[in-house]
Amino acid sequence: MKTSTKLRVLKAVSGLFSWGWIIAALIGVYCLVTAIGFKGSWVNVFIAFGISGISKWFARGFGKSQKRVAFETEMIFRGMTPEHAADAVARLLDR
Repeated sequence: MKTSTKLRVLKAVSGLFSWGWIIAALIGVYCLVTAIGFKGSWVNVFIAFGISGISKWFARGFGKSQKRVAFETEMIFRGMTPEHAADAVARLLDR
């Protein structure tokens, strides 16, 4: 897979999980209001916020992967070996 294609796919997947996070959080707030004010189910609150948290985790992970691929590609383009570029990314992400 070409690097540009890989970056587009990672950006799209990260965006989808970001929207999932936002939508699940809004549903979680709605379910919370329903549970507090109208004797709704608390299970829905926990499910919605759980899905929201997992979506946020995935969105951040795919976003970091996109940044890593872009950074490694740029370093290789500037003359680094792939091993040195991977080490530079590892040092950068460890901060």
